Amino acid sequence: MPHNSFKDKAEAFTRLLKIMDDLREKCPWDRKQTIHSLRSLTIEETYELADSIADNDWKGLKEEIGDVLLHLIFYAKIGEEQGKFDIADAIHAECEKLIYRHPHIYGDVKVENEEDVKRNWEQLKLKEGKKSVLAGVPRALPAIIKSFRMQEKAAKVGFDWETKEQVWDKVQEEIGELKEKNGGLRGCIGHTYARVVCLETWIREICDLISTLSDKVCEDLLRNRRKSDGRRSHYRDNRNDRRATRRSDDRCRRGCG
Repeated sequence: MPHNSFKDKAEAFTRLLKIMDDLREKCPWDRKQTIHSLRSLTIEETYELADSIADNDWKGLKEEIGDVLLHLIFYAKIGEEQGKFDIADAIHAECEKLIYRHPHIYGDVKVENEEDVKRNWEQLKLKEGKKSVLAGVPRALPAIIKSFRMQEKAAKVGFDWETKEQVWDKVQEEIGELKEKNGGLRGCIGHTYARVVCLETWIREICDLISTLSDKVCEDLLRNRRKSDGRRSHYRDNRNDRRATRRSDDRCRRGCG
């Protein structure tokens, strides 16, 4: 069981800050890095953290938390060098945001349940200058995850289907429109400009269908199954990894035999 005191935790954080200072000053690789060169590495580390969570791997989780934390401190160190901000500025900004967005803890707002908390959170974000509840969805998210998040956020402000049948009707409607546009695409053969326009329309219809299916998967079909599309993909990818590994091992044995 964890036994570190609050002081121990603060000292550990300070130790990491000092190591970051040393690396940035003395290590050629660390000294060369920029926020842009670190970006893809940070994404990779975040996915490794996600793998540990999915696998319920607490040992791996501890390691990956450290790796991600190092990256966050790295960005703050570069920000300090650029005269933009330092790690204290970032932490204080986060603290102030959390206090502001939890008026039921640090203020006199009353909430009854988790949904009240989520609703207040989104309303407070709009007051902060967010143009819509969808403004916080990162552009760099993988497309299917981005679609899920947008559907979730839209549902919080009442943009949701009342019944499953309504969503299925919409799915069938989008499939019909896609078939119709696909026929038009075949009819554009030989006409370059017309074909480009048809193709763009066809792509839009595919996106509409994916969006509707994402809504169905995220809000209805999987509500009681607790398996998101990402979880299904995770299981499928793990199965494919195992198959590829076995195939590689078999070929090695045949080649080495």
